[in-house]
Amino acid sequence: MPGWKTLTIAVLSGAGLALFFTLIWRWPAAVGLGAGVLTSAVVLLTSVSFGVDPARADKAWRDAAPDLIEPRSGPRDDASPDDQR
Repeated sequence: MPGWKTLTIAVLSGAGLALFFTLIWRWPAAVGLGAGVLTSAVVLLTSVSFGVDPARADKAWRDAAPDLIEPRSGPRDDASPDDQR
């Protein structure tokens, strides 16, 4: 979910473009609004694609709360057939 800043930028850029096309270029209101909505969608999708890297976020979470990490599933180290004790 994008943050408020991202949504605000997307809405303001779309509204600004819609007003520009409608008032300055004298486009029909429906066409100007359509261009504004399309611009808002492009800005929103572009800004969301520059989000936090999931691997970095996962590592930061694991570093911040090591007591909440479950051990990895798999064979135990002491049960390895290579264990020659």
